[in-house]
Amino acid sequence: MYKYHAEEAMYRKYTDESYKLRAAFIFVIQHIEYVIKLVGVDYVGIGSDFDGIYQPPKQLDDVTTYPLITKALVEKGYSEKDIDKILGGNLLRVFKANETN
Repeated sequence: MYKYHAEEAMYRKYTDESYKLRAAFIFVIQHIEYVIKLVGVDYVGIGSDFDGIYQPPKQLDDVTTYPLITKALVEKGYSEKDIDKILGGNLLRVFKANETN
């Protein structure tokens, strides 16, 4: 019985400490820019699949913080058209191109 309490305490200590090691928000933006440079803006998209993970990047704790990504892309000089592509336009284009009648 006590064994499980020890494991739980160890797990809690590990997860609390590792939560402090979350990636910085700027790394998310830098990664988006890296992929854009690698393959082009028409092939980049972000989704909410990281919402709910234990260690989301700093400042991106849930989907309500996604406007920070938009703001950062605007500040980096991306056009509204390119930001629309990144935030879902590319996904919709691919879905539409592959939907069956």
